Amino acid sequence: MVEITDEQWEIIKSRVKQMPPHLSLSIGGKGPFNKEELINHVEQKSEIGHMVAEIELAYLKALKKL
Repeated sequence: MVEITDEQWEIIKSRVKQMPPHLSLSIGGKGPFNKEELINHVEQKSEIGHMVAEIELAYLKALKKL
């Protein structure tokens, strides 16, 4: 698992909060999760929260390379 700083957790939580309210997402064969459930998983830094974090961090790193 990737080391995630407190600052990165806050950025990830902010990004998830910007998702549409009707969003439903399956991650790692688990789910579906609605927006509020995803926010809770990120806040709890659960297994699903870590998966969301890794996806978001990979996206942000790819965006930085552009």
